[in-house]
Formats: sequence, structure tokens, C-alpha cells
Amino acid sequence: MERTAIQDLGIVKETAPAFRDQALALIEDQKFEEALDKISHAVTLVPNEAEYHGLRGNIFQSLLRIKEARDAYAQALKCPVAANPPVAAIADRGGSPGAGSATPPTGNLVAENLKLCEKILADNTKKKQGGTASTPSALMQSSLQELLSAMQSQGRETEAVALMQKVGSTKEQVYAL
Repeated sequence: MERTAIQDLGIVKETAPAFRDQALALIEDQKFEEALDKISHAVTLVPNEAEYHGLRGNIFQSLLRIKEARDAYAQALKCPVAANPPVAAIADRGGSPGAGSATPPTGNLVAENLKLCEKILADNTKKKQGGTASTPSALMQSSLQELLSAMQSQGRETEAVALMQKVGSTKEQVYAL
């Protein structure tokens, strides 16, 4: 049976959810650079999938690459609405927002995270007089606290703990916020 390039492309696109799942597992293991690589493959295969762009934004946030997180969230909001699954669809795949497991963000969380990134960038740019806010040392403490609070309220505890470790705080301090 002869296969066409379109059929082959369809088969390749079917691998995108596997890349997403691998990214989610790597987030749980606090391997954010590797997770970014996996979700970037999914985005390349299915560029109009809001879920993949949103998850990529979350990973960028965890790496404190705030400009790139903002851009990923903005791209997620440009994707077709049908590509952005409701919370129930994510839960059906085994995720449970608020339970500590990594889950891709939904439309409302994407918009919330986009606004947070824009605020962090604006606040830190004002502080630095034109500098960037892409490293832990470049972010004001208040911005880190806002980011941690957002991660916790979204059930992204693994990411919050990793962020606190990156900036020198303990797990207990994360839960005290």
C-alpha cells in the first residue's frame, strides 16, 4: 500500500501527545530544560495546539525565562478555541489541577499567566531601567513571590518548589507563602 506525504504527516502529528506526556513527566522530575525540549517538539508538530504553547509557557516560567513565557502564552491565546481543552478533558487524561501533578494550563490560566508575565516584565524593567528580567537575580523579590503564588494556586507545586530551590528557599517556605 502506497502512503502519501499527508498520511505520513498525520502519523507524525499523532506523536505530539507523547511528547507532551514526556514533558509533563520531566516537569515532575524537575528537569525543565529537557521538558522544554519535548514540548517544543510537540509545538513543532502541531503548532495550533494551545495546550502545548501553554505548557511551554509554564516551563519557561519555571526557568524564569519570563519574556519567552509571555510569548508562549500569547501564542496559546492565538490558537483556535477548539484546540484549548477544558479542565475536564485534562483531568480525564489523569491530571488534576490543584493536586500537585503537572498539567497543561487551560484558557483562563493561560490568560492569567500572560498578564502575570507582562506585570513581572514591566515591574522589573522599571527597576532595572531597561534591563531584562530573565534570571533569578534580575527579578525583584515581589515578582518571585507573585510567580510562586500563581504556581501554587494553579497546582504547580513541583515547579514552585523547584523555583524556591533555585532562589535559595526551602520547601517549607514555599508552603508558608
